[in-house]
Amino acid sequence: MSVVNGFVIFVMLILVAYMGYRLFIKRRLLALLSLCAQLFAVLLALLSFINDIQALDIIQACFLLLGIIIPCCFLITDYVQMLNKVKQKGQYEGFIQPDTREPDHLAGFADSVSGVNPILKEMPVAEIVKDLTVNNEDIIKNIKKSLNHAQSFLNKKDFTGAFEIYNTLTKIIENCSSLFFNHGNICYYLGFYSDAALYFSKAAATDEAHQYTAFYNLGNSQFKLRKFDKAIQSYNRALDLKPDLEEAHENIALAMLGMGETEKAFDYYRKILQQDAGSLKAHYVLCKMLSDAGNYTESEQEVLKCIKLDPVNFESFAELGRLRARQGKLKEAVEAYEGLIRLAPGNYNGYYSKGSLLYKLGKKKEAIECFRKVIELNPDNYRSYYNMAVALDELGDNDAAVEAFKSTIGIKPDFVDAYNNLGVLLSTMNKPDEALAVYEAGIKRNPEDNSLFLNKGITLYEMGKFRDSVAAFKTALELKPDELEIYYYLGSALIEARLYNDALEAYKLALRIKPEDSEVFYNLATVYSLLGRYDIATDNLKKAVELKEDFRNDAKTNRAFDGMRGKSAFRELVS
Repeated sequence: MSVVNGFVIFVMLILVAYMGYRLFIKRRLLALLSLCAQLFAVLLALLSFINDIQALDIIQACFLLLGIIIPCCFLITDYVQMLNKVKQKGQYEGFIQPDTREPDHLAGFADSVSGVNPILKEMPVAEIVKDLTVNNEDIIKNIKKSLNHAQSFLNKKDFTGAFEIYNTLTKIIENCSSLFFNHGNICYYLGFYSDAALYFSKAAATDEAHQYTAFYNLGNSQFKLRKFDKAIQSYNRALDLKPDLEEAHENIALAMLGMGETEKAFDYYRKILQQDAGSLKAHYVLCKMLSDAGNYTESEQEVLKCIKLDPVNFESFAELGRLRARQGKLKEAVEAYEGLIRLAPGNYNGYYSKGSLLYKLGKKKEAIECFRKVIELNPDNYRSYYNMAVALDELGDNDAAVEAFKSTIGIKPDFVDAYNNLGVLLSTMNKPDEALAVYEAGIKRNPEDNSLFLNKGITLYEMGKFRDSVAAFKTALELKPDELEIYYYLGSALIEARLYNDALEAYKLALRIKPEDSEVFYNLATVYSLLGRYDIATDNLKKAVELKEDFRNDAKTNRAFDGMRGKSAFRELVS
């Protein structure tokens, strides 16, 4: 009897492992409840087996029901679903598939309206095979094999591989709408919109059952080709066949926007809302369209209607936050993002947006807490590390800021701003050698970025390594010849290195960029004075003072002008 019990427990343990894996993949409440019941049954069975106790019949029935029968029902269901998917798609995709359904109130809600809505998905292999008019079984078998091969490419997003197969099949097979439709989709994915339009037209002409999908995707192809008037015609054909195709209505409005008929597009959508004022998606799309057009006030009104229609839709709160931030209503935007966080506490974007706004409001400590929460939810979010580092730096927590900048670089090694800010911070902490090492590391990753060479040059200048700083500034100028700030630093470094003539050339080049720059004239005056060319120095100082009165007082204390203080022209200029 104990051998039988041992075998039963062994089977139960195998089923526990299966249901545990199923729960990990599916993450559904029913699977969790079943697993808990299994564990209870296994525990009872193990206690009975270990203590060699003969369980009552009702207890044994509990073992079988909770530990074997119910899990086997799940196993059989998964097996049947797997077979159906193989028949439908023509290939094996896994015994247990993750549940990818969205909550009903979110399904299809947040489609982007900054571009046309996505095309409708391609037909399954089984549908294409059913549409074939070929009678030869061997030919059908070979076609199916090719289609399955193409489907494997599609599953891997290898559209080129799928294109080659479909391109061959469409040349030898006529009057197969689903085949034409799929080939149109593949052309669309690859950006071959003219070819896509051709195949969608063929699909629409050969099979009434799929006509609305073909016309809709044809409209998308024409939209991408900027043939907006033709796209509208195609969308209307799709709506004639399927009046509840909301995406077609949206795309018609977007096509009107593409034609520059903004008010016409808004009126079109307002008419839709007159017919169905309770359409959450319609209000949301109109909100996005108004936002894209810069009409933030009316856009905000539309998103508030969305919230009224569905108070638990966090996407509406996210859009409300964005709209208020664009209008400069930062406190109100924070409140909107708090609504998003309340509804979707696992959505790190809400914390990130709230943190960014709190930083702008000067609430740096609260902003840091938001960025910490983002990192907790999404440890690879380098932007949050960076923003947190900037806030910590401004609060004077230098050591924590350094670590946050280093974490930023660890996640995104080519992030130039992180290298620059970390280097500057280390310099202020009197760690110039570490700052130089940071700039060198940044330059290895971003050898074409002038700002890293500029900051490296500034650090070398502050260390008194003037000739080395000159080399860094010159490299920065090679990368960005029109950056006026670099000329200032280069000129100063050349003066400190006593390369006065080179400094003159640097400042003269700066004047080509900004001919009326008071600071450049002032710097030229100092160099000419150091060279003993006092008349030219006076002329340049005069121009500097005319452009900016403050330089009159600066000249009184600048030691570079000591050689010309006895000159009447200088005394008159600075008096």
